[in-house]
Amino acid sequence: MTVLRSPMLCMLQSNSNYSHYNKLKTEIVALLPKCSSSRAGRHSRVGAAWSLTEVTTFRGQLGRCSRKEHARQVYKGLPRASADSQPRAGSVSTGCSPADVVEGCWSVVIPTYNRLPILNKCLQALEGQRLSAEHGLSEYEVVVVDDGSTDGTVEALSGVEGAMPFSKVKLFKQQHAGATEARNLGIRKAKGSVIVFIDSDMVVTDTFLSSHAKALHESRRNAEDDSAFSYGRVVNTANFEEPTSEPFKLTDYSAAFFATGNVAIPRSRLLNCGISLEHGGPFDALFSEYGWEDLELGERLRQRGARIVQCPQAVGFHYHPAFTLEQLPARLDQEAQRGRNAVKFFRLHPNLNVRLMCQLTWFHQGLWQLLTLFGLVNEHSLRPVLKYLVAHGKAEVAEALLSPVYNSHYMRAMEQELQKRG
Repeated sequence: MTVLRSPMLCMLQSNSNYSHYNKLKTEIVALLPKCSSSRAGRHSRVGAAWSLTEVTTFRGQLGRCSRKEHARQVYKGLPRASADSQPRAGSVSTGCSPADVVEGCWSVVIPTYNRLPILNKCLQALEGQRLSAEHGLSEYEVVVVDDGSTDGTVEALSGVEGAMPFSKVKLFKQQHAGATEARNLGIRKAKGSVIVFIDSDMVVTDTFLSSHAKALHESRRNAEDDSAFSYGRVVNTANFEEPTSEPFKLTDYSAAFFATGNVAIPRSRLLNCGISLEHGGPFDALFSEYGWEDLELGERLRQRGARIVQCPQAVGFHYHPAFTLEQLPARLDQEAQRGRNAVKFFRLHPNLNVRLMCQLTWFHQGLWQLLTLFGLVNEHSLRPVLKYLVAHGKAEVAEALLSPVYNSHYMRAMEQELQKRG
């Protein structure tokens, strides 16, 4: 029986979390003469204290310096996106200039990858949104970014002879690089003064946008600024035919500060997050795998004074197909990706709030080991039970039984990432 070392112990055995960034800062200062004078001038505060976000932002600016590969090696453990990812920080256009942004226009940004059937339902629901000019919603667009789908998504949305089947949709495409890059591309292409994020497997009601608009309008009137963003309600459902018929359940509650499943945020507030459009966009491209990229952005927004306004009237129904055994390998891999990204998240923001979110504590480590009986309960030992439950229409029960197993794979991936980078 193998007992995993605690992630907390790994953190304590390594040097201070900040030493990694201080080393990077020293290397950056040494590279400044290699950069253009204007860029160097803005970052030549050798004696000043650099925040983690400043270091992260400047890392993107090193993209045009002749020694950028050296800087990447120094910043070990947090690689940029793959070389064929498009767009890339440091080499992308900024998209809409301030003059191009249309006040009263809202942009719904949707990344998608091989989800054509539910994407059709998602876009159909967005076609008939009610406007609310008195609350700042005079028009809207739906910016869809295809992340290299192979299921005919681009062809289906392009329509016959180039005629788009959905009047509100603006379609863009990129090589497969993940949701982070896709959302950044969507933001750069969007013309709205308010950006709305939903997933491509989300189906909304016809008052979805107007509910967000009312919440933001009232918050702006009360606070007299644009510091707030509205966070809608997400209801998980396995009902493909009628997803909006699903009632809200206790398990649908989320305590997240900022998540891209259902959120509306003023463009000005979104871009005040430490990573500019000219360096890729607000979502950090370090998170090229699944998970945490939206919560990491939320942490930067929170540190800069953003406020959350709950908007339960803006409901999105998140479609999850009923669990099958064939899905299990992909689900476990997704948890491993989440674990690796959690370490990146914590290293960027080494505070108690993020530590608890990522479950980087002795308590969580012990809890999931106990719930899996130190590894005896796993996907292999549970397989006969899972097979029986799925065959008898108890897919939800089967997935509930797998929860400790999912988390053990997540914790193991975190542990391996900490050991590798420690």
